[in-house]
Amino acid sequence: DSTLELNAKEELQLKCKFKSNPLPTVEIRLNDEPIDDQSAFVEVTSDTITLTRPSVTRKNSGVYTFIVSNTYGKAEKRIKVVVCGKYFK
Repeated sequence: DSTLELNAKEELQLKCKFKSNPLPTVEIRLNDEPIDDQSAFVEVTSDTITLTRPSVTRKNSGVYTFIVSNTYGKAEKRIKVVVCGKYFK
């Protein structure tokens, strides 16, 4: 597990490397809840998952969990993100 600190309005980019054959099913969670908002962009290549949020706020703080799974098993990586400062619209 690792921790990343950002200031409000900064870009968040998290990368998770993996090796899998066959290719896995990918899930990303924030504080054990699926990420389903439109402010997060997810790109999956043959060996990397990248999650990007262009402008973070404090509500984006928490533990991000990358979960990859296939018929042979499952692996997880957790990254704690702390967003400091205030965000005004």
